[in-house]
Amino acid sequence: YSFNTEKKEWILVDTVGAAPLPRVGHSMCLYTEQDNYLVLMGGYDFIKRHNDIHLFNLHDETWMQVHLDGEEIVTRAAHTIASVGGTVTVFGGFSDEDNNSRLNDLHILDFANSRYYSPSISSSSLPSPRSYHSTCTNQLTMFVVGGFDGSSALDDVWMFMIDHSEVRTTLEVPVSTQKEDLKAMCMCEDYADIHFQLDDGKTFPGHKIILAGRSDYFSAMFRSGFQEARAPSVRIPNVRSEVFAQYLSYLYSDDLSLSPDHLVELF
Repeated sequence: YSFNTEKKEWILVDTVGAAPLPRVGHSMCLYTEQDNYLVLMGGYDFIKRHNDIHLFNLHDETWMQVHLDGEEIVTRAAHTIASVGGTVTVFGGFSDEDNNSRLNDLHILDFANSRYYSPSISSSSLPSPRSYHSTCTNQLTMFVVGGFDGSSALDDVWMFMIDHSEVRTTLEVPVSTQKEDLKAMCMCEDYADIHFQLDDGKTFPGHKIILAGRSDYFSAMFRSGFQEARAPSVRIPNVRSEVFAQYLSYLYSDDLSLSPDHLVELF
């Protein structure tokens, strides 16, 4: 259901995709790191408890079950999940496994890297096992409040801070291709905003921002108030086209193959 805050009424949503099985005691939270999703995890169908994870896309109203890599989280209900630090945390609850016990384990659902894991926390730093507790978040911090331990209601408050260095361990920085990318633009018409005309009639395209950043000569030319600063083409006299082509290649790639004789023509 969706609640219309203006009309103050509930509306049944006509969803798409395979919806989760009927259940109680599940937990949901809003996840906005990659898109606007509702995350649903676990719950009890009056036969057994579950550990499945479902995403509901709020844009196209589509359900999708997801499977993450890592050691499987035990089934549970009456737990909490919360969106914090670009991930979703799972804490506590009541499980069919391990002799029908209450839990105080903490898991991280890292959707960006398609995995879940348990952060390294000392057992002395964990809240006591519980179910029916509440959680809320503030930036990179999750708070656990109260709950039921099987014999009494709890009124304690716990705080857990997400360590981003652990969350992003699988992030890989690609190898830089800047030099190759710039070299590919040399004498390329794509996005060219200046052309150089040589004495033999050949014309070479160029890119002012690259040439001005690499050459004091071209920087002065394009910054001046003379005709060359505004003209779509510039004449380069007394320089052979093959020498000028090698010079452009150097400016774009830093690869120098000019001989001293060639440098005389340029300077």
